Amino acid sequence: MDIVRNADGTLVVPVQQERHHEADDTADTSSGDAEGETKQAEAIPTTRVVHPGEGGYDGALAQWDRQQNPDRAPAVSTASGRQEAMALVHAVASSPDHEVRRAVDALEDPEASAEALRHVLVGGVHSVEDFASEIAEAEGGDPLPARETTKIIGEVLAEPLSSNVHGPCGHSWLSIVGRFSSREHRPTPDFGRPESDPQRASVLQRCAAQITG
Repeated sequence: MDIVRNADGTLVVPVQQERHHEADDTADTSSGDAEGETKQAEAIPTTRVVHPGEGGYDGALAQWDRQQNPDRAPAVSTASGRQEAMALVHAVASSPDHEVRRAVDALEDPEASAEALRHVLVGGVHSVEDFASEIAEAEGGDPLPARETTKIIGEVLAEPLSSNVHGPCGHSWLSIVGRFSSREHRPTPDFGRPESDPQRASVLQRCAAQITG
């Protein structure tokens, strides 16, 4: 059973059912008791909801991300990718409207940023805390709580975009990561109406060059 990510950042994860082995002296359990135990077993939930900040959330989010592309190689973080990922998380956290899409569209290297964020998740809660501390040192202010940092990472990796501009190059950001180097998978850009935002227009120009170059 796959992990499901909800819009609020919570994850629905499968629960591993434990098998109980009855002792030999209970082999003569009455049929009524057996039926009661069967109903009780059926009532045991098979999934649970994990919120950002709860134990196991980071690992579950990393597993959910792997589900989106099972063939992707293990995450490798670069210095430049980590720096851009730090700026991205800070931009989303400090945005009055929590503008994830605008922050993602402004990325210079979305693939490296995605890899850096995945690498943070794989390291668990201490890795997330260290990442938040690095952001505070670079950008100023107090470190983000690990719960908020992880939630933003999940929002970035799952960013759904509108039909006009799907990520920086016409598709959701998650779906284009790792595809720019493959000519056979190059998406057709749908830039929609001209953008008035110079920064966003620059992103679209870079994407056009990557797709048609």
